[in-house]
Amino acid sequence: MDPMRAGADSELVMDSPRENNLSHVMQELELGELGGGGGNQGGSGEAACWGSESAATEEGFIKVPVTTRQTVRVVKPSSVAHFHCPNTLPLPSLWPDRPLLVRESALHDTDPLSERPPLSLSSGSPFPFQTRLFRGEMLLRYDSARQPSSAPYFDGKRRLQSVVITGRFQREVAFHDLLTGQEFCHNVKSPGTMMSKALLSAIKVIAPLLSCRISPPGDPDHSSYFVSPLAQTVQKMRVGAEPFALSPSVAVEEDTRLLGGQFGGGGMDDKQRKKFFSSRKNLEAFKFGTELYYTFDFYNDKMNLETWEFGLMGKRFKLERYLLGQPVRVLARAGDTADYAWNFEVWHEKQTLTLGDETDE
Repeated sequence: MDPMRAGADSELVMDSPRENNLSHVMQELELGELGGGGGNQGGSGEAACWGSESAATEEGFIKVPVTTRQTVRVVKPSSVAHFHCPNTLPLPSLWPDRPLLVRESALHDTDPLSERPPLSLSSGSPFPFQTRLFRGEMLLRYDSARQPSSAPYFDGKRRLQSVVITGRFQREVAFHDLLTGQEFCHNVKSPGTMMSKALLSAIKVIAPLLSCRISPPGDPDHSSYFVSPLAQTVQKMRVGAEPFALSPSVAVEEDTRLLGGQFGGGGMDDKQRKKFFSSRKNLEAFKFGTELYYTFDFYNDKMNLETWEFGLMGKRFKLERYLLGQPVRVLARAGDTADYAWNFEVWHEKQTLTLGDETDE
């Protein structure tokens, strides 16, 4: 059985406990616009590792001739296995959107070591991509002076970022089998026992089919993940007979009438669709077909890409301290075959520096 589909129990890393109130977490998640990338564990943990070198500690940038292959070490724990999480990145001076680096994952190819060039976000233009499962475009927007073309989209909204995927599936995929969330190839750091349990409990109310695991340090199965069926968790979903044109200011409106069945006629709004697909039985009755065009908008008001912080309950969590040398991913995959529909990496320059002993503000 696919480990991502095995269940929804969580294994938490026990870090410094924090006081927390579940109702406050729930209120903030419900009032906010929490979104996600997507995906789950992309293998058994026994797949080939990315290189054999251990992590850097206090090292600076590696001095080599200036080329696109010039690299800097990623800060991560030593002696961890990686099946698709790189140990080096291009020098930040080569990143077109420094301090951010966005690129396709090597998992879009069959060659796990293929080098992927950075994508440029400043123009707000979409990026075409193709996998064995999906062919389409990705648009990543974030509320920043570095991307002025997206300003009209964020005007009057609490959102900090939006990722839009649009295109067609290359083969049919059952709704219950297309998963979205976050995946990691080794353990991530918990924000504390109380906070973790309250946060996961709150998310499971919003995403009742959530399956998650945080790998404890030293666990031979390095993988950690948070994943749910895409059709139940995505903020906006549009199904059309014609391609959907992406632009920096475009707003994706919910329209699922072409799914037929209970969605025919007047259709459902996004809240009704999420509630309907919170039932696995309802998910199993639908498939993503190859003839229609699907558009998904994942947005949130919790993660600030520029500062690389996640905000919740008045606290700001520095992501580099919790990701432990791994990217935030924008991904979705079919659990039956482990094929990725899409998989993009988002890195921050802070991840190429030492973690230090800072405390969260």
